[in-house]
Amino acid sequence: MLWAFGFLILALLIKDTVPIGDVYVLRSLSQGMCLAMGVWWLFTRGSVATLQRYWLILAYCGILSGTAFVSADPWRVLLQVLSLTAVTLFFVGFCEQAQEKPTMQTIAARIATYALLPICVGSLLLYKIAPTLSYDQSVESLAWDNTHRFKGLFGKPGGIAAASGILLGLCVFTQVHWIVRAAGAGSAVLCMYLTLSRSFWIGSFVALAATLFLYVRRKGLLLTAGIGGLLATLLLVVFLNVNTSTLNQSKAMRSDSLENLSGRTTVWALALTRFWDRPLLGYGYTEGHHAFLYSQHGRKQDSSGENVGLLRNETFSLHNGYIQALLDSGGLGALVYVALISMAAWRMVWHDTAKVHASALYSLIFLSIANIGETLVYTPATFHATYYWYAAILALGLRPSLAPDLAPPVSKKVPAEPVKPSRYPILSYPTT
Repeated sequence: MLWAFGFLILALLIKDTVPIGDVYVLRSLSQGMCLAMGVWWLFTRGSVATLQRYWLILAYCGILSGTAFVSADPWRVLLQVLSLTAVTLFFVGFCEQAQEKPTMQTIAARIATYALLPICVGSLLLYKIAPTLSYDQSVESLAWDNTHRFKGLFGKPGGIAAASGILLGLCVFTQVHWIVRAAGAGSAVLCMYLTLSRSFWIGSFVALAATLFLYVRRKGLLLTAGIGGLLATLLLVVFLNVNTSTLNQSKAMRSDSLENLSGRTTVWALALTRFWDRPLLGYGYTEGHHAFLYSQHGRKQDSSGENVGLLRNETFSLHNGYIQALLDSGGLGALVYVALISMAAWRMVWHDTAKVHASALYSLIFLSIANIGETLVYTPATFHATYYWYAAILALGLRPSLAPDLAPPVSKKVPAEPVKPSRYPILSYPTT
């Protein structure tokens, strides 16, 4: 399944970064392949006992399917649920096989590292060659922060911020060549800084601190990696001529927007009022924007009524994955959603007895925190969301008894003295 994992990762990254026409083609091909391989694994090697370890993700998919019955576009909802089911079922099969072959997960982390590195480096080169093309010029960008933000090769700033954050964790906690480690960490830090995304800064810092505390044993290696990443970042800053003036730093912090989080709190409050119109199952998975199109009684809202602006656009994000879950799947779906995220992190901390999944734990923590300021952990339509579901399913499937030990235990018992052979050995005879 490694080649399928690599194809899925590359297909989603190409879809998000290269304008090659219909974005649904690569997504359909990669996730259709995942569905086929997931079903094949289920019928050939799956069992009820195996699926019981993933009952939470299965329950979540079932609840999302139920939201189709209350949605204005049930077929779209079912297609989105099928997409999530395909990806999760494939990852269940992949992680179950990786329990028998631990090297699969190491190779998977390296695949993600080598796929993300050229994208982050390419985004910085675009910033150097054509700065205007590297910034988001959309109306939505101005609506939030009244400024154009760095997006690199991605369509939105959140895409490059999430990708660079994941790359940072992979470079720190994955065994790769030191040149790849330094270049990846340096480019990731610089890309994240250019996005001016404070939620990603906080998420990466907390994730790094927590993962280092729980996993790192060789402090010397950590110090070397930190110095290497710092030097690489400084070299990139000089090479790219990044503006680090006091004015730019003030713009990055945006202290004047801390009170309302760049207008997010106003939108969140409005979304929460619409949640109470449909508190059980919401408006349908990925159909939360219908909350701003229709009133409580199903009548279309007058454009002269509440000032919801861009929220009526189906492509507009609430910039909070948890509130998005409330609108899309109601209180029931959001409760299971939060429980799934919490359970994945808890199992990774307590069940990774061999301490070999540091990069996965980092991604779980980083994306869960950044999900407060951006809608990241939701549909598997993007690389970062898909990679989160991979890390979550990996955590849900961990069993301490099957976790590989880094070194065999050393017995401290004193060896017993050899027994001298008897002159007359004991003979055994068959009994009647």
